[in-house]
Parts: sequence; structure tokens; C-alpha cells
Amino acid sequence: MAARVTLQLDEDVAGELQKRADQMGRSLEEVTEEVVKNSIRASMPRPISKPSEPFVVRAKALNPYPGINFDDIEELLEQAEGPAHR
Repeated sequence: MAARVTLQLDEDVAGELQKRADQMGRSLEEVTEEVVKNSIRASMPRPISKPSEPFVVRAKALNPYPGINFDDIEELLEQAEGPAHR
């Protein structure tokens, strides 16, 4: 059931609502109701969800080729891209 309500809006707010209604090809009432509903939803507190499980890193050995050292990024770039990497 719809309730009939009279609103007094600033001219700039009413103008923006009317402009949006015209752009969307909808009535001023439809657009105003949608804006009010969206505002109410946005202001409602979000339901508290149960805490998620902690993130666990499962590291794996990279087994690099002989002569490659992942601890020295500068040297790794030098080997992979040559002196032009700078």
C-alpha cells in the first residue's frame, strides 16, 4: 500500500530529481521513491557476519635454476632483461 506524502524540497534538489526523471524517462515520483529507498538502504547498518578463517600462506619452494637468486632482485633483473632494464 502506498502512502501519499507531500515533500518540500529545495529548488536545486527538486531540479536534480526532475532532470534525472527526464533522462530516465520516468516520473518524478518514481525517481524520488528510488532515491529515498537507496538512501535508506545505504544508511542502514550492515549485518554482522561471522569472522572468516584467518588467511594462511602455504609457501612452496621455487627451485630456481642454478645461478638464480631471488633474494637479489637487481641481479635477477640484470640476468633476465640485461642491462637495459634500468
